Amino acid sequence: ERKHLQSLLLEKFYKHHRVLRMTKKAERIINDLFSVYDKDIMQIPEEIYRRGKGFEGYDKKQIIGNCIASMTDRYAINEHKKLFDPYEKV
Repeated sequence: ERKHLQSLLLEKFYKHHRVLRMTKKAERIINDLFSVYDKDIMQIPEEIYRRGKGFEGYDKKQIIGNCIASMTDRYAINEHKKLFDPYEKV
């Protein structure tokens, strides 16, 4: 029963086209945010950057990773819009 349930979940849920699309969207958003912040760390929102300053001894990539990891899905999507949508208010 367990193997049958696992294969059913894999086929019908985990590999469902909608789940795959959302996963790829999330990957693109995270990669885009990381790329922008890596090029210019001052692009990180002020409230997050202040917290990141407490990470003395961490390298830039760790700080950026921690910042992105602390974002909710909605916050990351809105931040992505602010950075990439020319009509979105900054």
